[in-house]
Amino acid sequence: MMSPQRAKTGLRLLAGPRLLAGLALLLLGACGTTEPSRLYTLSAIPDRGSNASGPETPAIGIGPVTLPKYLDRPQIVERSGPNRLVASEFDRWAEPLIDTVPRVLAEDIGRALQSDRVYVIPRRRPLPIDLTVEVDISQFEPLADGTAALAARWLVFGDRDRPLEEGSADIRIEGDLSKGYESRVELLSKALGELSRRIAESVLAIAL
Repeated sequence: MMSPQRAKTGLRLLAGPRLLAGLALLLLGACGTTEPSRLYTLSAIPDRGSNASGPETPAIGIGPVTLPKYLDRPQIVERSGPNRLVASEFDRWAEPLIDTVPRVLAEDIGRALQSDRVYVIPRRRPLPIDLTVEVDISQFEPLADGTAALAARWLVFGDRDRPLEEGSADIRIEGDLSKGYESRVELLSKALGELSRRIAESVLAIAL
């Protein structure tokens, strides 16, 4: 029969490896914990009045809208230098920009024109369209100096292949960055709103 002293010694020896194994599992679990992602989306400019369309308001289709391939990712991309881009691992878009940007553009242009006849195309149910706006965005990201940059060209078409109006914009928006990436997304939304205002001016130059 084992003496009480030997039994205690055996328990201590057995508890040692088990304790170490438990600590190892806790450390592995802590190392495997990842920071939760923060999701953001662009927003339209505030509505400044009624957007009820009159009979003279043309129906406008927005599309196609093209973006640089480096923005085709969930991470928010920031430009840290002329030839360097940084993708934030935990600050991400809630949906692809190729879906968000045309929708916000259409909403912004509709508000700028005070019209509810601005649509993203193609649509599931085709609608009669008077003017089509094609937009090619070549830059759309926050910069290292705290500004938001947007560069774009657009063409406005009627019912023929030759554009009726065209334009370009190189937009820089400055602001308070105290809220981190939320502030950066707000600046990008403002830049998109400014682009929409200029496109609306092109549309008005044809419609008036």
